[in-house]
Amino acid sequence: NVKVYGFVQFRGLESSNLAGVMSLLDMMSWRDLYGYLSKEKVAEIEDLKAQSGAKQPSRESAEAELFLKANATSNDGLLLRGDASYELRNFPAALADFTRLLTTVKNARPVRLRIAKVQFQQGQFAKVLAAVTEELGKADADGDTLVLALRAATRLRKYDVALQCAETLAERQGATAEQVYFAGVGYAASGKFDEAITLYERALAADAKLAGAKTELVKALVFVARRSYRKAKYKTTLATLERALKLDPTSLMTNRNLALTNLQLGELDKALGYL
Repeated sequence: NVKVYGFVQFRGLESSNLAGVMSLLDMMSWRDLYGYLSKEKVAEIEDLKAQSGAKQPSRESAEAELFLKANATSNDGLLLRGDASYELRNFPAALADFTRLLTTVKNARPVRLRIAKVQFQQGQFAKVLAAVTEELGKADADGDTLVLALRAATRLRKYDVALQCAETLAERQGATAEQVYFAGVGYAASGKFDEAITLYERALAADAKLAGAKTELVKALVFVARRSYRKAKYKTTLATLERALKLDPTSLMTNRNLALTNLQLGELDKALGYL
């Protein structure tokens, strides 16, 4: 074979500063480095794949093929596979692995929580609440368990249980921003919007980007404002709604209530400005 040398300019291989660099490079190295394989090398690779039993996974099954099949009979393997199935939203498979684990692990508490999470995703809220109820009275009750119980109780409209979970979360030292947020949800579901506002603000102070917290805070502020409105305390109503407006200027609910409140105060032009 005769090696050919020359200047080669690469175009379109990548977007970094390396793209298009002029290099003195022999064609064989260029082919090897950038994946332009010869027929012989392609055949060799296919032969190695056949000998090792390797196969190309589909895009949908890649994670399962790579991570879920190894050591799936041990406790650690079942736990890993169950967690991966849960993340992939394959809830029946996750439930099957976690249920098998219950018969073999010494500490079943984390496994029961995982099962409850799966059941929550499947809409089995009564089962979730029954599974985690015994945890609620424990001093070392897991924060995630309390959140799960609170959410299930709210769905079932058992607001007394939701409030119990919310109170425990609110008083807990070291609660995460998400747990504090859900404590606010529990208070709001029980009609205690002032407490909910305090908790939402506390959660947002810890994590300003916490999903849902700002929206729920605006809703709670509007509910408090409506309470003042019904008592004809229009200036108090206005101040509360203006707090909500700063958080979300696009909220139709807030703007509508601001219009009604300004109308009651005789501020027609301002009222029209919110419509």
